[in-house]
Amino acid sequence: MNMISRALRTTLSASALAALALLSACGGSGDGDDSPAEGVDKYVGTWKSPCTVETSEGVDVGVQLTLVVTKTGANSISSTGSAKGYANTTCTGTAVITQDLGQASAALAGTKTVGGKTVDKATFTDDEGTYKDIILLESGRLYNGDVDSALDAEGYPTALDMTLYYQKQ
Repeated sequence: MNMISRALRTTLSASALAALALLSACGGSGDGDDSPAEGVDKYVGTWKSPCTVETSEGVDVGVQLTLVVTKTGANSISSTGSAKGYANTTCTGTAVITQDLGQASAALAGTKTVGGKTVDKATFTDDEGTYKDIILLESGRLYNGDVDSALDAEGYPTALDMTLYYQKQ
C-alpha cells in the first residue's frame, strides 16, 4: 500500500464518522412546535459534500462524502453514506478508495429556533447508538448541529455548524 492509499484509509475512517455525524449529529434547545417544518420530503435525495482537503501522514488528499436519504414514514428518514478519497485535493478523476459509511435513521420531532433560524429537531439511530440533533435546509444546503455546542434541556445542540454541509444533487 503506497503512502497516498494509507493516508486516504486513515482520513476516510475519520471522515466516515464525520459524514454520519452530519446527518446524525447531536444538538439543540426545545422551544419549537410539535411537527417538523415541511415534513421529511425536503430531505429526500442524494446529497454531496464539497471536496474537503485532509492531511494524513503528511499527505494532502481530497475527500468527498455522499448521503442518499429516503423517506421511511411521515416524519422519518433513513440515510446511507459513502466516502470517496482522491489522490488530489480537488476530488477529480477516479477515487483511489471508497468507504461505506453505513446507515442511519432519523425521526423528526418538531422545530425550534437556533441562531434566528427554524430548524428541525431529530433523533438519530445508527451503529453508534441513538442521539439528538438539529437539521437545517437552507439555499439547497443541508446543515446539522454543532457537535461542540452546548446541549439544551432536551439534549439538542444549541448552535448550528455552518462550515460543514451537503449540497443536494
